[in-house]
Amino acid sequence: MECTSMTEPKSERFFLPSDQPRKLSYYLELVLTNKVLILVTAAVVVMLGVVYVLIVPPTYESNLVIQVEDQSGGSSNLLGDLSSALQLKAGAPAEMEIIRSRLVVSAAVDKLRMYIDARPVMLPVVGRWLQVRPSGTSVSAPRFGLDSYAWGGETLEVDRFNVPGELEGKRFTLLSLGGGRFRLASDQADVNATGQVGTPLVLSNDLGTVELHVSKMIARAGERFELRRYSRLDVIDRLQRELTVQELGRESDVIGVTLTGRDRQKTAQVLNAIATEYLAQNLEYHALETRRTIDFLNGQLPRLKKQLDRSETAFNTYRNRYGTIDLAEQTKLLLEQSVDAQTKLLELRQKRSELNQRFTELNPAVGALDQQIGTLEKQLTGFQQRISDLPALEQQQVTLVRNLQVDTDLYMNLLNASQELDIAHAGKVGNVRVVDYAVAAERPVKPKKALVMVFALIGGLGLGMAVAFLKSAVFEGVRDPGSLEESVGLPVLAQIPRSPRQQALDRAANGNSVLAHRYPNEPAIESVRSLQVALQVMMLDPGKGLILIVGPSPGVGKSFVSLNLATLLANSGESVVLVDCDLRRGRLHKALGLPRSLGLAEFLREKAELDEVIRKGGAQLPDFVACGDYPEAPAYLLMSPRFTGLLATLRSRYRYVIVDTPPVLAVADSAIVGSHADLSLVVAREGATSLSELEHSIAALRQGGITPRGIVYNDMDMRRGQYGSRRRRYVGYYTYGEE
Repeated sequence: MECTSMTEPKSERFFLPSDQPRKLSYYLELVLTNKVLILVTAAVVVMLGVVYVLIVPPTYESNLVIQVEDQSGGSSNLLGDLSSALQLKAGAPAEMEIIRSRLVVSAAVDKLRMYIDARPVMLPVVGRWLQVRPSGTSVSAPRFGLDSYAWGGETLEVDRFNVPGELEGKRFTLLSLGGGRFRLASDQADVNATGQVGTPLVLSNDLGTVELHVSKMIARAGERFELRRYSRLDVIDRLQRELTVQELGRESDVIGVTLTGRDRQKTAQVLNAIATEYLAQNLEYHALETRRTIDFLNGQLPRLKKQLDRSETAFNTYRNRYGTIDLAEQTKLLLEQSVDAQTKLLELRQKRSELNQRFTELNPAVGALDQQIGTLEKQLTGFQQRISDLPALEQQQVTLVRNLQVDTDLYMNLLNASQELDIAHAGKVGNVRVVDYAVAAERPVKPKKALVMVFALIGGLGLGMAVAFLKSAVFEGVRDPGSLEESVGLPVLAQIPRSPRQQALDRAANGNSVLAHRYPNEPAIESVRSLQVALQVMMLDPGKGLILIVGPSPGVGKSFVSLNLATLLANSGESVVLVDCDLRRGRLHKALGLPRSLGLAEFLREKAELDEVIRKGGAQLPDFVACGDYPEAPAYLLMSPRFTGLLATLRSRYRYVIVDTPPVLAVADSAIVGSHADLSLVVAREGATSLSELEHSIAALRQGGITPRGIVYNDMDMRRGQYGSRRRRYVGYYTYGEE
């Protein structure tokens, strides 16, 4: 039987006028009404978060810190200037690119053989969590009788594993046979051979040669390892992308290198290998540059020594012939300026000669030197003109002294620079140092379990609310009787609250479950009683008492309304008959504890007479006509003259004839029966009946010439909203038998 004892509403949407915005209370009510759905959704998402945290392997992060030192300021001015000109100081940005270069990364990849992946085969999904770390060099005993899987302590060290290019990345399986023996197999490579630890295994097939050398294996007989040989260039490229290299602080010349990986020990090893190779290449580079500079200086020293000897000889010859002339202060100043300019010019020409061995004329460093050389040549030209104005002997003395002093300074500077570079080269010192080497991380950086669970909870609650709002938008269940009147243009004649007692009667299913008969003071019956009063006022004509109770769809409670309305009318002393015209799925007989057979269907098929199908209800229950056995074509029976005659006879015998019909939107039976009715009521259930269903039902009735007089709002949740709170207070105050 259909009644107010229903499950939670199927939709949560209010129907408000289009110009009326929804209040916050609507959304709060929507959340509270769907709290079970929201909590279940949140629980599911949280469980998915737990599964994610447990299944996803942890990711560890290691880092190292490198400092780039400034060595451009050497002990010799010439060495410092030459180092600056040769751009020996790289700085942090350039060193960062060197760290992630193929030169450094490839050396680390080769050192650790990162292109060889050898790992024990674990139980899928949960194998990592069931690992047991054994003591010493033994392996863990198998669990659950699965001895082919690794359970902890297994080790496989592969020194060499070369495969043809077509087999790179393909899976090979290495099966431990015990005693250091193993079997290498691969379906993709057509390989199946036995080998021994410490002995190279070489196989040839149509694809090429497979080479394997296992240096160490710790495993039980029957355990398996998975082997893959990846492309060396692909591994180098991937490692270059995974490295994070950045300067720690602006212009600090301190570089941080970070790497993440699944194996915390290996991640730290990779970073330290990169640091070692970077230091080695930096030292090698600086040693090479220093050696080149030393060779260049040593090549220039003999020529400069000869030039110095010639200058000394010329000056001594002049002094022996003419003696030494005291020069005026102005002439001495001119000599100093000329010597200084000449020395700088020669040094710059030496630098340019070194740069010409490494760079083209378009290099910025070469261009800068050419500009400085041009400036000094102009200065020397001016000094030479001033010297030419001096007396002949003074000119000769100034020229000889200048040449001697310039050659002496240049030779001594180059000699000192060469000696200092020899010392630096012997010391083998680069310009970078590792401040912090990488260490194995103790805790993973991903997944962050607490953060994942918080986001899972928040996301689950948000998803649950979204589902609730989507459900409200799609199903459009009515939730407000006030706005319902405005939407369909019909008055709400009664608002029937949900009845827990009716739910209990339905579960018991032991005979009479008519709420008005068992609990006449129930709040739901009070609402039906108000409907009774309204109908008695609307139907004052004694000859017009046929009331049609319809609903848009099954489960709205029209049978509950029909049965309890008929019972209340009978209790008030009226002559009432209740007719179950649902010849397809009639259920009213169950509520009355009566059999279904020998009812309306038998009468319409002329298998029984009217008095045989009318069951007397007594003093407190209405007379009743059951639906009877379900016929094959109920609509044709309802259109028969015998049905019309039945209703006419019942009208003449009873003051009220309550007719319960099938759903309007399901079949046309309601429209057929409604053509005989004096008054029609449409039952809408809160949360289950949508506005569109209600509108289509009313339109279908009107199309059949039936004008509904009102709506019965059924199954109203008294816990919901401010309207329900007021209604609950009023009903609770006026309950029978309470002061």
